[in-house]
Amino acid sequence: MAAGQIALAALILLPPALATKDLAALRPGPVEILSLLALGVASSGLAYVLYYRLIAAAGAVIASLATYLMPPVGVTLGWLVLGELVGWRLLVGIVLILLGMAVVQGRASRSAWRGGTARASTLLADD
Repeated sequence: MAAGQIALAALILLPPALATKDLAALRPGPVEILSLLALGVASSGLAYVLYYRLIAAAGAVIASLATYLMPPVGVTLGWLVLGELVGWRLLVGIVLILLGMAVVQGRASRSAWRGGTARASTLLADD
């Protein structure tokens, strides 16, 4: 399925690419071809395989949470690699993203209400 998505995207983008570039000027060398193959197979191909395995193992809802990690990872890499400044607003945003992910996974609600639910069920059982 992933290969079909990428192939269809390539077919859709082929006409605009051909209309905007002179094909005679495009002469990729071995380095460019190997780079393209590495990007396509190693990056995109591996990412698709891992994502679909994650869907099979954890379910679609949990797997979709992986997209919410992109902003925190991007901010962290920008800070580490590029030396970008990280303000308090970014940190608050990252905390909100992580809290939202915990709520969707059910971790925050289970841990916060575990004690109250156990007490309520004990009281109901005694009646």
